[in-house]
Amino acid sequence: MPNVRWGWLIGVCLLADIAQAGASASRGEYLVRGLGHCGTCHTPRGLWLQERGDAPLQGGWVQGWAAPAINAQALQGWTQQQLVQYLRSGDVPGQARAAGPMAEVIDHSVSRLSEQDLAAIASYLKQLPGAAPAPAAAPAPALTLAVPRGQARPADAEALDAAQLFDAYCASCHWQAGRGLPALDDTGALARRSGANVVMVILQGVQRADGTRMPSFSRDLTDRQVATLANALAGEGATALQPADVARRRRAQGPAGWQGATWAVVGASLLALCVVAWRFAAARARRRL
Repeated sequence: MPNVRWGWLIGVCLLADIAQAGASASRGEYLVRGLGHCGTCHTPRGLWLQERGDAPLQGGWVQGWAAPAINAQALQGWTQQQLVQYLRSGDVPGQARAAGPMAEVIDHSVSRLSEQDLAAIASYLKQLPGAAPAPAAAPAPALTLAVPRGQARPADAEALDAAQLFDAYCASCHWQAGRGLPALDDTGALARRSGANVVMVILQGVQRADGTRMPSFSRDLTDRQVATLANALAGEGATALQPADVARRRRAQGPAGWQGATWAVVGASLLALCVVAWRFAAARARRRL
């Protein structure tokens, strides 16, 4: 009889834990898909800029920034506590530091949620199925770049190499080895296959509510210089960036990037409607004859 009682007690505890986990995941789903509308940035868009229902939270683009996939596969290197910490502060050393639109979301919205709500979001994302992301890039060798002092620099600023650009624009804060404030190897953008977010950080800088600041170099660096620096900072295996890629990121900055795409879609839709209406009118006219 005692064994039966112990078995019953253990079963009740297990069922209670399962029910609690289920309730937490349900709360997380409501916050992620509803109140938090995370898919606005993290879900890819279709032809008409609609969120693709076949790829929820599989990664998207917003104002020139790459919003990564956020599902169990993509977050397998994160613990639940790290996710909660990131949503609370936007800073998890060794994983990621928030910048751009995500920093705004954290500073002005998500960080105000309760600990229970943050845990519910993390729980839901950690069990959300999804396609496996591309493997991370290897650590960037550029972080150990050293510029020989006294070396003459080229007269043409476009000919500056990555080490010279880093020394001129980055080393005063990040130091020559990239271990300054902050340490660059703690920045998740450098471990991504796409260097888009590295470019965006260089172009826009970082402005956080806690006072963290990095200046924008949009007016100081040309597209070629940004591409040279970003390619050196990005990890091994990252897709090489061209000046044209940087130019696209510049054009996509701010609401104008979304507005341009939206007006293009609206224009194409109106044109399609006009063609359909013309063909319908022409068909009716032929029937009358």
